[in-house]
Amino acid sequence: ERLPCALVDLPAFDANARHLIGGLGGKRLRIATKSLRCPALLERLRDAFPGALSGLMTYSAAESAMLAAAGWRDLL
Repeated sequence: ERLPCALVDLPAFDANARHLIGGLGGKRLRIATKSLRCPALLERLRDAFPGALSGLMTYSAAESAMLAAAGWRDLL
């Protein structure tokens, strides 16, 4: 595989996301991309929990541009 590469336990990731988002009491969550660096996992969260995310807090202007080009809105 081309590096960087990571293995993610998707059932555990999904369970953690359900636990976190389920505990928000109807509030929306803004994900910090410095903590979650994988665009595919960001998309997985967005698709699994429509309306639960308020947007992304991005790491840099270049990352904001890349995510905006990928269709993300509400970038801080």
